[in-house]
Amino acid sequence: MVTTKNEAMILLLIMLRHVSKKSIRNILKDMNEEVGCITDNKSLRDSLTMAYRLIGVNDRDVEREI
Repeated sequence: MVTTKNEAMILLLIMLRHVSKKSIRNILKDMNEEVGCITDNKSLRDSLTMAYRLIGVNDRDVEREI
């Protein structure tokens, strides 16, 4: 089951309480490169993409990273 937009937003809001937006982008970039690009789990890839978009990375950047 894919993470819902609401769930992803709550997760990001929690992270923003503790970490800068730039750091979150870097974390998601690393997650995409080290997990998302190699997993067969479509749900995981979609969840990472959703989180990336919600944090403000545009679709062109997401496609380049994934």
